[in-house]
Amino acid sequence: MCNTLRIAQTKARTTAESTAQALGNIKYQLKNVTESLEHSAANMQRIIITGVEARAAAKEATELGKATLEMSRETKKKRPHKQANGLRCSGSQKHSISRYI
Repeated sequence: MCNTLRIAQTKARTTAESTAQALGNIKYQLKNVTESLEHSAANMQRIIITGVEARAAAKEATELGKATLEMSRETKKKRPHKQANGLRCSGSQKHSISRYI
């Protein structure tokens, strides 16, 4: 019986060591997954912030482009259209010249 008890203790010790090693491996893997998820979350946050900033910059550029176009139109309305020799243009001449201005 003493021999049986020793065999059972040895098996129990081996099982406990194996279980401890498996739990250590699981803990290590969970730590790696957690770090990977934290890194991914930080990257996603940076990507979102960059996207928001890019959208704001695009909106600002669009508004600036619209304002520039409007100022250009107003400037064209205010100045008289002239031919190269300084004479006033007729309506059809304005159209053909305006593409070069």
